[in-house]
Amino acid sequence: MSEVTIKLPQNIEEREARLALAIELFRDGRITITQAAQLAGTSPDEFTKIFLKKERLSREDRALLRVIEETLRSDWESEEDKWWDEY
Repeated sequence: MSEVTIKLPQNIEEREARLALAIELFRDGRITITQAAQLAGTSPDEFTKIFLKKERLSREDRALLRVIEETLRSDWESEEDKWWDEY
């Protein structure tokens, strides 16, 4: 992952900006849930909860996202995806 330095307005916190960017990139299908969580500085499970709360998805979309989450859960437990233990 590359690093970027951005000057934020005083009323925007870094965590808020990272989360907004992660949501937007995930919504556009440009990054995975795991990558979005890493960008936002959360666990994949926490990112999913935040995303669902902010997006007000339809029942079908929520069901699909839960299936995706369950499918990826085993990947989250692999050694290479344990990055969130560092936070």
